[in-house]
Amino acid sequence: MTLLETTALKISGISETSELGKIITKRSEIFKMSQIAENSVIFPKACGAFSHELRAWIACYISKKANHIKLANKFLKNANKKATWTNPNCKTKIDLKILIPFVDKASNNTKDVEANDITKLQKAGLADEDIVRLCQLIAFVSFQIRVITGLELMNREKNE
Repeated sequence: MTLLETTALKISGISETSELGKIITKRSEIFKMSQIAENSVIFPKACGAFSHELRAWIACYISKKANHIKLANKFLKNANKKATWTNPNCKTKIDLKILIPFVDKASNNTKDVEANDITKLQKAGLADEDIVRLCQLIAFVSFQIRVITGLELMNREKNE
C-alpha cells in the first residue's frame, strides 16, 4: 500500500502530485501509523464480542451518521455482504437496541456518556474488555472522520 492509498488520503481525494500531496508525503509516517491503527481496530487478532464484520459495520454506521458517505461505503465493503447502513445483518449476541444508542452517544456526544450507559452494556452481556474494544473502535473512527474532514477542507482550499 502506498501512502496515498491509506484510507484517510484516498477518501479525502488528495493526489500525489498536488501541492498538498507533496507536503503530506513529508509526514508519511503519521498516515501509515493511522492506517495500521485502522486495521487494528477493524481486523484485530482478538475480536472479543465484536466480529470483523460487526466492527466494519459499526465503523460504517458512525461514518454514515457523520455524513461521510465515501468512508461509510469503504467500511460497508468489509461488513456482511447483506449489511446495509442501518443493519449489520450478521450473527451477534449483542442487542443492537442497546448497542446503537451507546454508539450514537459515544461518537457524537462523548461528554454525555455516563456510568449508566456502561452498566446497560454490561447488563446486556458485554464484558468490560469488550466495552473497551468498542470504545477504541468508536474513538478511532471519530478521529478518522475529523482527519478526513480537515484534509478535504485543505484540499478544497488548495483547489479554489
